Amino acid sequence: MAELLASEVLTVIAEISIALAGFAGVVVAFRQRGLEALPPHEQVRLRYMLLVSCEALLFALLPFVPHYLRLGVSATWTLSSGALALGLMSLSLAIYVESAKPQGRQLSRVWVNIYAFGGILAAIVLLLSCLGAFGEVLPGVYLAGLGVLLFDATSLFVRLVLSDSSPSATNSPDV
Repeated sequence: MAELLASEVLTVIAEISIALAGFAGVVVAFRQRGLEALPPHEQVRLRYMLLVSCEALLFALLPFVPHYLRLGVSATWTLSSGALALGLMSLSLAIYVESAKPQGRQLSRVWVNIYAFGGILAAIVLLLSCLGAFGEVLPGVYLAGLGVLLFDATSLFVRLVLSDSSPSATNSPDV
């Protein structure tokens, strides 16, 4: 029963990730005025939103691979949790490092710090789960790690939809 519930939740997370990326494309397409490029703050927002959505999609589908290879429930969640921990850690650090570059300065430092802290904290919990700190590797810990990715992708999407793309707001660093 728990295995069926986890697979349904993973499928829903994958669908939400695809929807966020698709709707972001629609928002950007409707915002375009002729050949005018997106303002820098929207370019950065869109790039990171697509990156986080793709990572959420990848990791929502990942547990199906060891499951279909019949590696067992424990091995499936251990391998998936370890991979998600590395993915969260690397993406969090990459966004943090990129935000220090000139084009990355369009990102709000508050958002970058929250994302980096949340991603690294979730990665640590996932690694502890892999090492048996909670007895056995639990699907709930993995789903919570995916929740961090979905939260970040959703917050970036909402900011993209609600952003002011008028010429006076094009230099706004409040992403």
